[in-house]
Amino acid sequence: DQQQVENCWLGYGNNNFSLPDINTENQTVVDMLNLWINNTIVKYNIDGIRLEAAKNVPQAFWPSFAANASVFTIGEVVSDSVDYAQNYTHVLDSVLDYPTYYVASKSFSSSDNDLSRLASAMTDAQQKYAMGSFASGAFLENHDVPRLPSVISDKSLITNALAWTFGGDAMPIVYYGQEQGFDGAGDPDNREALWLNGLNPMGPFVSTITNLNAARHAAQTYSPGFSNTSTKIISPSSSSLILVKS
Repeated sequence: DQQQVENCWLGYGNNNFSLPDINTENQTVVDMLNLWINNTIVKYNIDGIRLEAAKNVPQAFWPSFAANASVFTIGEVVSDSVDYAQNYTHVLDSVLDYPTYYVASKSFSSSDNDLSRLASAMTDAQQKYAMGSFASGAFLENHDVPRLPSVISDKSLITNALAWTFGGDAMPIVYYGQEQGFDGAGDPDNREALWLNGLNPMGPFVSTITNLNAARHAAQTYSPGFSNTSTKIISPSSSSLILVKS
């Protein structure tokens, strides 16, 4: 429960080692962390920060921390519930859109899957996140979840999933090695060393990601309102979705 997640020492790994809980209710600790993040941002000229395990810290801590960081913040809130994740869009700039990820990874895993659930997930996020889906990061892979090719062998389905990531409102996030088609499953297999692949410039999804990124950039250049115009879903069905920004 939330009390346990925020305030207890949670077990981790097969040996159930406890992760110590920093006392972020103590003002001296809060002041130290706020000073630290401000100095770090200034020293290294950082543009934005990803906040690991944001849900394990009391929500009341985040506004002052984000204000002292004074840069873009995106929180990792692992949950399949938009109702749960949306709370953190009110204390941080954005969250990783885990609720939509869980639906998308299933929706694109087979050509026979029902895509209408993906449309519902997208609409839910648009309606409940503080800034709509704009207050979220869209992803298909990261260091905590299985890589897509480990569960999907059809390259066309993976390509469709990538198009979904770049075509919606959320900020598209690409995990290293995704362009190479790395297929590691759970941790640590999903954290393969990139250089062992030879840094192949012709990886299976390099051109796909490059073209999708170029198309998104072109749309933003052509229409300044692209980045704050909500995507509409036209004629959603179990087998197809049409995304439109108008």
